[in-house]
Amino acid sequence: MFSDEISVCLIEDDDEDAILFREYLEEIPFPKYKVTRFKDFPSLFVDIEKKPSKYTIYVVDHFLGLQTGFEILNEIRKVVGSVSAVLISGISKEEIERITSEGGFQGYLEKKNLSAFTLAKTFFEVLKEKEDLRSETDIFF
Repeated sequence: MFSDEISVCLIEDDDEDAILFREYLEEIPFPKYKVTRFKDFPSLFVDIEKKPSKYTIYVVDHFLGLQTGFEILNEIRKVVGSVSAVLISGISKEEIERITSEGGFQGYLEKKNLSAFTLAKTFFEVLKEKEDLRSETDIFF
């Protein structure tokens, strides 16, 4: 169903949060996640402009300097097109759920509850949704 290795683009400006994120992903036995981290959109832009289909999942911090996760996701989609994206934030669960649904994210992660389990569960749901959409498209073409 899923590839043995999933490429994840993490857009996160906080070093400690990025370290925790990587450590939790390393605890997941399968699939393996290959994380590439960017601290801001300009550095990500240079990378995705070269190879737009490089990442399977984008994990976007809610507040990244002067930009919001929603704004960054829109910028990514201008370059890449449709992407699977997860919002990561330290705000309340109710607020993050609202922003996720309004902003076109496929899932969310709460920083205060981040763990290998929550990452695995969220990524599985996002990948399954992506696979289901691909299967539906294959039926029509």
